[in-house]
Amino acid sequence: LGIIIDRDLNFSNHITTIIKKANQMLGITWRTFEYMDKELFLTLYKTIIRPHLEYGAPIWSPHTWKLATEIEKVQKRATKRVPSLRELPYADRLRNLKLPTLVYRRLRGDMINIYKYTKGLYDTKCPGKLATETRTRGHQLKLTKTGAKTNVRLYFFTSRTVNWWNNLPEDVVTAPSMNSFKSRFDNHFKDHPVVYNFKALDNPLCPTMSVN
Repeated sequence: LGIIIDRDLNFSNHITTIIKKANQMLGITWRTFEYMDKELFLTLYKTIIRPHLEYGAPIWSPHTWKLATEIEKVQKRATKRVPSLRELPYADRLRNLKLPTLVYRRLRGDMINIYKYTKGLYDTKCPGKLATETRTRGHQLKLTKTGAKTNVRLYFFTSRTVNWWNNLPEDVVTAPSMNSFKSRFDNHFKDHPVVYNFKALDNPLCPTMSVN
């Protein structure tokens, strides 16, 4: 456990490390289990491999396609281990398994954390100020985005999440419980390309494609 960071607030070394760990676990898994159907694959992947690629993601989530692609390659490689799906394109394998892209999983994780902040489920101040204007478009739990002069600040959690959160519909952000929020969020995104196509966005962290 833990996150590797350098003096420039760069997480590339951390991402390289977690990819290596996930690939190691992938190799151990395949050497241990000779037969792999969809159900067994999902159980093993979700419990043993994917957690290595998601621990602390709101902190280190990459904003470049180079790093995002390297992370996604682990899942892409893993899904080929299901014999019945091996010849299908990556996106089709994901649809068949009902397994979303890791880009979508990180976005979802960011929104879950924002929901927790706005509901007071974390013992800390909400990242960003809640908008008080009563005539703003959209829902009434909008966050105010602060200026950013560097990429470090621009893609930091408190900045990169604002547009995504503000674009969510009222019934999602006002969900009465955590499980309800997750269900409504997934339903809202069910037809969005990013769920099964990790490069559906112009940038791994920015909502440059409509979420509707």
